[in-house]
Amino acid sequence: MPASYWIGGFFFPQGFLTSVLQTHSRAFDVAIDKLSFVVHPTKEADSELSVLDLLSTGVYIHGLHMEGARWDLVHDCVSESFPRELFAPMPILALEPVESHTAHSHKDLYECPVYKVTTRAGTLSTTGLSTNFIASIGLAPGSQSPEHWVLRGVALVSMLDD
Repeated sequence: MPASYWIGGFFFPQGFLTSVLQTHSRAFDVAIDKLSFVVHPTKEADSELSVLDLLSTGVYIHGLHMEGARWDLVHDCVSESFPRELFAPMPILALEPVESHTAHSHKDLYECPVYKVTTRAGTLSTTGLSTNFIASIGLAPGSQSPEHWVLRGVALVSMLDD
């Protein structure tokens, strides 16, 4: 297994994320519908994959870019974009499966949507979600409220247009 998975390389990344939850569900005898992800951003960039410690449960993903804001590596939170920066690279993220009641104890997180491409549009699939939407992950909002980042339209994308 690779140290980190490039989430943009999957045809159906939602299926990959579900399989991570399913593996955890089987290993710990927990119903899959009671699981969700807690996200732990690392300090590592995509080029530093070899320095990661192995996770006991969950996976590392990389290749995401933040639109409308940036990830502050010093304070580990969402922060305002630098001038003239449309997309800011995200560090490698550790996705840890936990029981949902544990994951939702952090109400002050910004639930950041993750999309495949920058258009943020897709067709409605049989799952009831857009074919472009991957997931929503909780990120620390920093000194701003989560609503601030919602109004800014902050999102993560797995593939840039260029």
